[in-house]
Amino acid sequence: MFQKDQKSFFRNLENVEKHEGEMPEMEKFVEFWGGIWERNEPTPNMPWMEKVKAELNEKVNNVKEFKITEDKLKKETAKRKNWTAPGVDGIQNFWWKKFIPAQMQLVKAFNNLYIDTKTITEWWPSGRTVLLPKTKNLSDEKNYRPITCLNTSYKILTGLVAKYMREHTVVNEIWDEGQLGAVEGVLGTVDQLVIDRCIMEEVNQCQRNLAAAFYVYKKAYDKVHHDWMTRVYDWIGIPRSVIRLIEELMGKWKTRLEIWNGKDKVTSRWIQILGGFLQGDSYSSPT
Repeated sequence: MFQKDQKSFFRNLENVEKHEGEMPEMEKFVEFWGGIWERNEPTPNMPWMEKVKAELNEKVNNVKEFKITEDKLKKETAKRKNWTAPGVDGIQNFWWKKFIPAQMQLVKAFNNLYIDTKTITEWWPSGRTVLLPKTKNLSDEKNYRPITCLNTSYKILTGLVAKYMREHTVVNEIWDEGQLGAVEGVLGTVDQLVIDRCIMEEVNQCQRNLAAAFYVYKKAYDKVHHDWMTRVYDWIGIPRSVIRLIEELMGKWKTRLEIWNGKDKVTSRWIQILGGFLQGDSYSSPT
């Protein structure tokens, strides 16, 4: 196993607890995740939206053109891990990083897709979602963590889009610096936990009063309406050509669930991502 799949080898070493219960049928997993991802709900128009739209529009005064160049693509591929699990095409990042002629072809292909979004194929923005048990109880389909693997070339393009959008919001002073979970190169959750711990230690040591409030979002990334995403992009001044590219990609988002039952891999039907972000997408982090 070590020679074929080092990740699974080390995961098995760490998994010392024995699992309990029987794994549900694939239909149960499809019913649960399909019930979340295949919900297509439009965003209602609310009075406060016009006010927010006007406030955001006033901030936007510097809109740069979205360009895909060899230099930008080289930097985008360089920061990616070589052997990250690939999507349905089976191509890992290593090959895009090391074969320079392939990078040149990617730049041409990406620019063609950007100019004519109707040429985007159905299979390219799709993924495969591996289900891993979160607890030792295997009988509950809700106790599985979905890990979606996408085509690496697709993630390179959406990584370029994400970088452009991030720079756009920073230049126009729209970016909220408090949202550390979406800051590139920052472990937002870890940073916030460290801050919380420092606060609690000061409260205990200095005997101070503390009032705290928090929100609990369940599957927040899975429930954002697609029309709401594009509406906000328009409010913050993202060029229509970029929004059109995103809309075309979102319209083709889909995945298939995969789970190992002993030595056999079980695969589901295709599940459309009609609501929320496509898990594992480079583009989802800045939004």
